Amino acid sequence: MKPLLRIEEIQKFIAESGFRLVYFASEACSVCKSMRQEVEARYQERAEMDLGLVMIEDVPEARGHYQVFAAPTIHVYFDGQRVYEAGRFLRLEELDQIMERIEQINREA
Repeated sequence: MKPLLRIEEIQKFIAESGFRLVYFASEACSVCKSMRQEVEARYQERAEMDLGLVMIEDVPEARGHYQVFAAPTIHVYFDGQRVYEAGRFLRLEELDQIMERIEQINREA
């Protein structure tokens, strides 16, 4: 995961084309650490998905800017548009289904 240390870095990362997953985590969150490993293992090898990491202690303004009310939180963007978000209880199977639908629509277009 690419560390994103400023709001401007987050915005630039999101604006790039393709799938962008932004993982918001907290240092004090043990669930964040285990879910991060699962997210990385599941999506690191997908060529169409880039992963970004925001530690909310390092970028506290990201909480309000991206409406992060719990940790961990994931936001997934496709071509700059948010297509999925989940906080606290992450359902990666649901995310897989959404990504597959978007990829199918793009192939048909």
